[in-house]
Amino acid sequence: ASHFKVKNPFEAQAVKMYITAAATEGNKTATVSSIEISINNYQSLLISAPLKAGDRIMVDGASVWLCDATWNKLKKLETGNLPKWEKGENEVTVISDFSEEQSPVLKFEFKFTGAPEKVPSK
Repeated sequence: ASHFKVKNPFEAQAVKMYITAAATEGNKTATVSSIEISINNYQSLLISAPLKAGDRIMVDGASVWLCDATWNKLKKLETGNLPKWEKGENEVTVISDFSEEQSPVLKFEFKFTGAPEKVPSK
């Protein structure tokens, strides 16, 4: 398992994140599957679809999408209820299955949305 701590500086909100499966040593056929992302040890998101190098997942706060290399939505993934970020520090734990030693590496980008800011014109 991998563990991360991420800080949400805004109010509690639905989880938003981007996941990219990156090739290891040029291997584009190996997969990573049964990705379980646990937020604060009690809310989980399970992505059962196998990912190969180049695949991307977008969690937009309402749904989970399998995307192509340029983030075009290919397929909506059924995952049940989406977890929520708490305000402040959140602990993220990721567990997954790898098809072989050179399976893709998962890269995560976490997103938080705050209140809009007014930008004054000059």
